[in-house]
Amino acid sequence: MLNIEVTGNNIGINIMKERASRIGAKIDIESEVDEGTRVIVTFR
Repeated sequence: MLNIEVTGNNIGINIMKERASRIGAKIDIESEVDEGTRVIVTFR
């Protein structure tokens, strides 16, 4: 499984993470070849 590290090239993901932060949440993205991608939103 890959944990995606967000960099400047992932502007849309950075925007999602910023919006989540504003409401007290955290977004994690996991991806696995031939399995798909999982977006996990955790509210604090």
